[in-house]
Amino acid sequence: MVLDRDGYTMYDLKEKVMKSSLAAQAADGLNVTADDEMTALHIDNFVDAIRTGAALRQPIEEGAKSVLLGHLGNIAQATGRVLRVDATSGRIAGDEAAMKWWQREYAPGWAPTV
Repeated sequence: MVLDRDGYTMYDLKEKVMKSSLAAQAADGLNVTADDEMTALHIDNFVDAIRTGAALRQPIEEGAKSVLLGHLGNIAQATGRVLRVDATSGRIAGDEAAMKWWQREYAPGWAPTV
């Protein structure tokens, strides 16, 4: 499967296209400036949810789960170690050095308040 912001294409083992769903006009799938149809639809939906309470097409919890694996992979690569992860919280367990990669240091006055 090839998957990016323009859609997806699924292949069989002989590289024959089995199913495809692509944006009407292909764009740079790594560009997050909403210059393509799919990114623009996601941004519009997110803004509508904030302004009007419209339902999100991608619930925040599901999006968080999907990007967590990428972040954990980057941390594992940066530390050169296998990570143990708490299944409940998604946080790294028993590795303080790896947890230093968990969040960034903010410039004075820009740290989020929780």
